[in-house]
Amino acid sequence: MAVTIQTRRDNAADWTTANPVLALGEIGIETDTDKAKYGDGFTAWNDLEYWIDQHPVGEPVPPATNGQRM
Repeated sequence: MAVTIQTRRDNAADWTTANPVLALGEIGIETDTDKAKYGDGFTAWNDLEYWIDQHPVGEPVPPATNGQRM
């Protein structure tokens, strides 16, 4: 079965201006910085932490909490 995964992409300034709420598990990528944020379904873009800042390269990603899956 072929599966397509699509991410939302835009530059950092446009993300900041739009300040959207990403759906749970939705990925938003800044095309000019190559940084990414993962949505939780309720936190606006400007209040989400960058994923790489939360999980340094080489460090295992902890499992989701409260029954949420990523």
